[in-house]
Amino acid sequence: MIKKSLLNFFLILFVCFSSLQAQDTVRVMQYNLLYYGYNIFDCNATSNNVNKKNAALREIIDYVKPDIFTVNEISKYVSFHDQILDSVLNINGVSCFARAGLTNFSNTVILNQLYYNTDKFGLKNQYALLGGDRDINVYKLYYKSPDLVWSGDTVFITIFVAHLATSNNSVGQANRDNEAAIVMNHIATLPNPHNYLFQGDFNMYSGSEPGFQRLINNSNANIRFHDPINKVGEWSVNSTYAAYHTQSTHTSGDCFIGGGLDDRFDFILASLPIIMETQGVKYVPGSYTTLGQDGLHFNKALIDSPTNNSAPANIIQALYNMSDHLPVYLDLKINQTPAGVEYIAGQSFGVTFNNPVFDECVLNIKTQADGNFRISLFDITGRCVRNTNVDVFGGSAQITLDLSSLSAGLYFLNVSSVRQQSVSFRLIKL
Repeated sequence: MIKKSLLNFFLILFVCFSSLQAQDTVRVMQYNLLYYGYNIFDCNATSNNVNKKNAALREIIDYVKPDIFTVNEISKYVSFHDQILDSVLNINGVSCFARAGLTNFSNTVILNQLYYNTDKFGLKNQYALLGGDRDINVYKLYYKSPDLVWSGDTVFITIFVAHLATSNNSVGQANRDNEAAIVMNHIATLPNPHNYLFQGDFNMYSGSEPGFQRLINNSNANIRFHDPINKVGEWSVNSTYAAYHTQSTHTSGDCFIGGGLDDRFDFILASLPIIMETQGVKYVPGSYTTLGQDGLHFNKALIDSPTNNSAPANIIQALYNMSDHLPVYLDLKINQTPAGVEYIAGQSFGVTFNNPVFDECVLNIKTQADGNFRISLFDITGRCVRNTNVDVFGGSAQITLDLSSLSAGLYFLNVSSVRQQSVSFRLIKL
């Protein structure tokens, strides 16, 4: 047994090291860009000028400062996706933003896209779900925790981005319900629980729509999404929800849909692990924001009287110039603990284990292919103090290391496969 003072010391060391090295707050933003780079009907080179949109979007981005930025209604041509990178995000000394690839399996003229801060996130993979009016894009991001390079330890966020079917009639509702079913049926096949976000322009006029109910009251309770602000109701043309309406910023005119602010079309929904922080990511209560919405412009344009003081005047004007939608954003707290969560970068296996430990360390190895693994433990001088081989069959194995004879302190755990893939973690012995 170690002395109580020494035990307290290592507990404090563990807590402080984790909080200093592995906590962060990131911002996620969703925005319908209104035919960015695509002209149709009254959206022409004058009313839908990309250079003017870029100027407005630069002001908005500089004000919000998102780390993850998802969009709807961007042209199918790659040059416009790059233009947001080069003319809006990576400017004035900023060079850390990247974008995902384009998909257009549905052969539409406007697409979705995801941009992300590479200082904080990496894109593990992406793909699209088909069967709706447009591609539903899926992006799996991993957080670049400070110890990622040597520990292989991270948390993941999977983001679904959709521009659901239009029309306020039974056909439109049925199409949106079908698209919601595509998403939920797919999630049911994925590992759960997990950090999922579902965001985009949903075009839903009511929280009672079958598609929205499928998302938030799914028969499979393990995969339900949650509205972070819990404002589910009959949104359309209802002043009760004036503070949450996202469309339209205009009452009439040119490219912009008119009618004033009277619909809640734009959302960021979160899975329960994000609401409850069970998988290293937590929604920051009170952070969900409809930018530019002051609740005083029901059925009015964004710049109509009374003066909109919810954001600086230049931001209100930029929002009005940019789109007929308002963007929404929220903050997420990343809390990356030292325990293994899931390995990345093409590894064929993953490792989880208890940390800190007393007399035993229990490791769980999950692998895509059976094989032999070497488990090694090193002290801070680099001396190997434990070394064992284990054969893994059936995709998983549990191994218990007896550490009772080791002194309290910091160690480094390495797990390597016969394929020469290797991952290392820090481990604290109390």
